[in-house]
Amino acid sequence: MRTRLKKSLKGGRFVLHGAALLGFAAAGISFGWLLLLSPFYLTAMRTGLPGMRGGPQDAFRHTLASAFVARFVSPRAVDAVTDATESGRTRNSRMDRHNNRIGRDIGARGGSAAEVYRRVREQVAAGRVDSEDPAVTTWLPEKHWSVGL
Repeated sequence: MRTRLKKSLKGGRFVLHGAALLGFAAAGISFGWLLLLSPFYLTAMRTGLPGMRGGPQDAFRHTLASAFVARFVSPRAVDAVTDATESGRTRNSRMDRHNNRIGRDIGARGGSAAEVYRRVREQVAAGRVDSEDPAVTTWLPEKHWSVGL
């Protein structure tokens, strides 16, 4: 699995749409957040990682989106959106909060978009199932993965 993750992440490319960030700032969090998320969904799907919901692809998407929001908007914006959207007590919500915090910390370190993307790729490649380590990206066991947005 780890080899497959590294191969999937190695070829991934990220394109940040400036309009999405402008939409986020101009339209407010709810509408802007939807605009902002679409490039992250597409980028995560292009990695070839399995597990769109609950798996490595989901972990990658949350880590990446949070890293870019922290880097180009603010780490506090990541916290606000996480609090608003991931308040549930499900395993998936706990995983998403965990990965959002990791992404927030990656983005808060600064750097170019390419550097942030590279750090996220490396972070997810070193991730594992059900990690409780706050420094390790995590996802659910495969039996809990699902498909769909």
